[in-house]
Amino acid sequence: MKYSNDRVYRDPTYYQYVFNHPNDIPFWINITRRLSAKNILEIGVGDGRIAFPLIENGFFVTGIDISEKMLAAAESHRRNMKTTVRDRLELINANMTNFKISKKFDLVIITSLTFQHLLTIDDQLSCLRMIKEHLCNEGFLIIDVFNPNFTILSDAMSKYPKLVRYLYTFGNEKEIIRDDASSFESCTQNMEVQSTVEYYTAGHLVDKEFVINIGHIFFPREMELLLRLEKFALIEKFGDHDFSNFESFSPRQIVIAKCKA
Repeated sequence: MKYSNDRVYRDPTYYQYVFNHPNDIPFWINITRRLSAKNILEIGVGDGRIAFPLIENGFFVTGIDISEKMLAAAESHRRNMKTTVRDRLELINANMTNFKISKKFDLVIITSLTFQHLLTIDDQLSCLRMIKEHLCNEGFLIIDVFNPNFTILSDAMSKYPKLVRYLYTFGNEKEIIRDDASSFESCTQNMEVQSTVEYYTAGHLVDKEFVINIGHIFFPREMELLLRLEKFALIEKFGDHDFSNFESFSPRQIVIAKCKA
């Protein structure tokens, strides 16, 4: 069995099937229109899952990501698009806590729980600081993270957390079976998900891997405080990609903020 902590981002095909959430794409297109943004910076662009629909709808996107393989997958897709469309997307290999781009943006988006990869306060504030430096005076920031679910957190803090199984089928003969066990460390608010991942072709096991992914769990007031510390004003908050109001049991925290004057 192989051990890895970043299979999800080294293997674009695995990412596409395990983290394909097409229901959020209309949200990003509609919110970008609502904010009248034209030039967008997407932090954690990955394979371009959200960036491509945006450029196809006439927006200009610069996407940064730390994973060279994910960017290569995005670039491969970009090259096959019409010139007038593909020229609206620029891809940059960069760390979201320390980057420099020679232009400013109307809107910065951190989609698909990407902000939860930042496990320390220093990294979280560094990312917000970088964003502030790259926003136009009237620019907006949108961050999409989970809203803490206390049932899940309680189970993750128990001695014997539940094992959750996921099955992904793609193509005619390929399957992925993933068994997850989560643990939550309350003193850091970091959630560790240990996964056993089995890869099957035509019913035969061809590979098996143990994967660890760690993400920070942001509580609502914590998120607001981080924004205030870097001089962002909270404008609006949604509880999911359907534009529903944020409430205690909402699955997501989608915050829209603006730099304070």
